[in-house]
Amino acid sequence: MSTHRWTPPDYSDLDALAAALDRACPAAAPVRELRILGEGYFSVAVASASGYVFRLGTSPDVAARYRKEWSVLPWLATKELPIAIPEPCCLLDDGGTFPYGGIAYPMLDGRALPAVLARSDRPALARQIAAFNLAMHRLPVDEGRAAGLPDGRDTDRRWLEAYRESSVAALRYVLDPVDHARLIRWWEAALADRRVGDYQPVVVHGDVGNENLLVDDHGHLAATLDFEHAAIGDPIHDFRQLRYLDEAFMEEVIAAYVALGGQLDDGFRYRVERERQFGAFGAVHRAWGRGDRGPLDRAPERLRALGVI
Repeated sequence: MSTHRWTPPDYSDLDALAAALDRACPAAAPVRELRILGEGYFSVAVASASGYVFRLGTSPDVAARYRKEWSVLPWLATKELPIAIPEPCCLLDDGGTFPYGGIAYPMLDGRALPAVLARSDRPALARQIAAFNLAMHRLPVDEGRAAGLPDGRDTDRRWLEAYRESSVAALRYVLDPVDHARLIRWWEAALADRRVGDYQPVVVHGDVGNENLLVDDHGHLAATLDFEHAAIGDPIHDFRQLRYLDEAFMEEVIAAYVALGGQLDDGFRYRVERERQFGAFGAVHRAWGRGDRGPLDRAPERLRALGVI
């Protein structure tokens, strides 16, 4: 994972962007008019009048994850998953207009889960998300590797090492010397913690939650998006993001998963709690890389609350 500073591409000129996408992805033409759907840690998503979604990279390394999706999604389309998944039609090479690449697919129907959860049948949605997770976790691991899914332990390790390097550098003058030394020691212990990688690997989506889950007009889970973090990895990665939406809802999904026959290993809860700590460093890493001071100034309070410093 990149530990260098970077400047996100400027995609604010939607007319110029539409012209570039018309040239790069004829299958989606005509692209105009474009509208911005949202921006995540690594991509900005725009939708075309012709009904296509483009995810455009805004940080290093994401182009490789788009290429993975391009390879893995056709394999997943052959499986009996309980909800719809994207069918990519264009892979945008990194460089030039799209310095960190991009991927496009026909828009899937539904509204993002955070917008509708409060007025939805929560137990039913929890069961449906759990059923999707379980269907993914039961896919053949060997087939997933052959389709291009990476080793989750290796990927997680590289993320944590990148988080360590960026957080130690970014917080050097935000923390006092004592807390900064504590941060360094905490990372030494965290990277030596073998329990973090002690699990039976399965096929994971890697980012189940928030804007990546779409609900239809009847309140049913309809689709899931963004497979860029898919891997042969830890099943906790298909639950952990739900806590940012609603901690209680995450627990409902876990309970539904078990009720459907999903197995939780003895270290599952330990790794979920560790992920709470690791999760705090994603914002630090992104802020440091993009030169955004605000999240760095807020980091000490959160790290103290999580017992890191």
